Amino acid sequence: MKNVPLFATNIFHQEIDPSSYQKEKIVNAIVSNYNKNPSRNNWAFKGSTNLHHYYNDWNNKDYDEVDLSSLIPLYHVFFKNVLSEYSFINPVSYKFTIQNITVGHDKNQSMEYHHHLEESDNSSCFFVSVHYLSIGANSQTLDLKNPIPYADYLISSTNHFTRKYLDSKDPAWSYRRPSWHILPKEDEIIFFPSFLHHSVKPSSKEDKKLRICIATNYHLKII
Repeated sequence: MKNVPLFATNIFHQEIDPSSYQKEKIVNAIVSNYNKNPSRNNWAFKGSTNLHHYYNDWNNKDYDEVDLSSLIPLYHVFFKNVLSEYSFINPVSYKFTIQNITVGHDKNQSMEYHHHLEESDNSSCFFVSVHYLSIGANSQTLDLKNPIPYADYLISSTNHFTRKYLDSKDPAWSYRRPSWHILPKEDEIIFFPSFLHHSVKPSSKEDKKLRICIATNYHLKII
């Protein structure tokens, strides 16, 4: 029997060998900047916490530059692998922009639901990735909101059935759930479509290890 993933929302996971790029150098520079000011920049999204992040602040002279050049070739390889899972009727090119680095302890780090959907006549933000350079034992999940328009009705009308009979860990049943929770691992990069609203909730437990993430947007363009 053939399984057709109709209206599929594909999520891709890729482990990154920390020895394949200059991880130690990058992490040391990020931690050094964090120690200068754990609240480097006010978060851009309403309801999210104030933490150390680089969004719209890459050229701030009060902090050392973080050299991410050793990561660029890896991101090219990984995203080409993502594109290979799709068919295109016309040739396309792509580019990506590293949007942000976020740093903090899970107990004081949160981010409300938002998406990265950007469209123009010949370019579209196709995917987003989050690369976890450092993550603690009490780390919170990456929460992805169900994008199906009638999801709230479907979930409420079948809530008993969903709880009693369906395996909550099986992605095949994700369309019957309000959101899907991914517990990230250190040295993992997660790709997901840019239209998906995603969030991170603050942890109830203190974690001594910093959570360090790199967020990247991937744009497709018709050639």
